[in-house]
Amino acid sequence: MIPGHPVFWLLVAAVLAPLLAEIPIGFRMPVVVLEVVLGIVIGPHGLGLAHFDGFIAAMFVYGMAASLFMAGMEVEWERIRGRPIVLASVGWIVSLLLAVVLATIGLGVLLPILRDGGQLGTTFGNHVLAAGSIGEVGPIVVMSLLLSRQYSTWQEAGFLAVFFVIVAGAAAVGMSARSPRLLALLTRTMNSSTQLPVRISLLLMAGLLVLAREFGFESIFGAFAAGLILGLATRGEEGQPLRHKIDAVLFGWFFPFFFVGIGINFDLPALTQSTTTM
Repeated sequence: MIPGHPVFWLLVAAVLAPLLAEIPIGFRMPVVVLEVVLGIVIGPHGLGLAHFDGFIAAMFVYGMAASLFMAGMEVEWERIRGRPIVLASVGWIVSLLLAVVLATIGLGVLLPILRDGGQLGTTFGNHVLAAGSIGEVGPIVVMSLLLSRQYSTWQEAGFLAVFFVIVAGAAAVGMSARSPRLLALLTRTMNSSTQLPVRISLLLMAGLLVLAREFGFESIFGAFAAGLILGLATRGEEGQPLRHKIDAVLFGWFFPFFFVGIGINFDLPALTQSTTTM
């Protein structure tokens, strides 16, 4: 093995995972599961080819944010409002009461599985998206309000209200800013080296990441909100080219650092040190 090139081995795992998923074994293993497993294999408790530090650790945070950004883009309130969102809210509240402290669901992890399985847009997919949206955002808001050491609960509540106003304003601008000159500029640069629409989208994600952190929230809250904004702004056929490019950038580059990174950072000895622990 070639030591000292962790990013190379991470990308090897990222390429190998979808290839392994194509092997006919009677059922289709989700690619993200294989990415995590391969991360364990190349990690410090496997072959020792990659460690959770440096560039990989830094990119892991952005990969996690990218997964929430993509999840936010896929949320369409027209599809999940009504019964799905009511059931999701009731289910999360019941889970919260049962768990006393924490109740959550990894919407960023579920999204690629739903997408690859062709479940997005189905009744089942809509219910999962609704549950995931409540389960992802709810804990962030509750923990920010109750456990913040940076601001008081009332200050956090005020920041939350301001944050929602900013997000709503940005969404309104994104949906209405469709002047011919602006659309011509975005269309012209879509296929040039500048890739301006893609850069604007990434800037939106970075900006709300920073804003959420400055307000005392988890940064991924900002990523999810940015995804909601971009999702609203790119509805319809005219938004599909940008969505395809965002898919390519985030799924192709950022996502492997998150899912393979989970495996690299997985403490396998802590889980397998005894049968009681398992």
